[in-house]
Amino acid sequence: MPYLDNIAYTAHAVQRLDERGISQSFVEEALANGKVIEEYETHEEARYLLYHDFPDIDVSPNLDIIYHVVAADQAHGRTLVITAYDPRNQPDRWADDYKTRLD
Repeated sequence: MPYLDNIAYTAHAVQRLDERGISQSFVEEALANGKVIEEYETHEEARYLLYHDFPDIDVSPNLDIIYHVVAADQAHGRTLVITAYDPRNQPDRWADDYKTRLD
């Protein structure tokens, strides 16, 4: 899975991370320790969606940090981060476990 020693970010990812207040360190933690919940095979790369929560970091009482990270492992040994987001901001798309897609 992810090439943790060779991570790059698309311009889209950098923009979205900034807009959403998500740090690259959180994304890289998710890449290192997250669980793949979806995979998408393309001709150029293996894309996947990771789920990762940070139970030791509370942003408010009883509200842990949860992120989905969309990334792609490319043939030349690089992981490309495409986007990251908090799935709780899309309640119509995710079940309460934030791992099961509703649409």
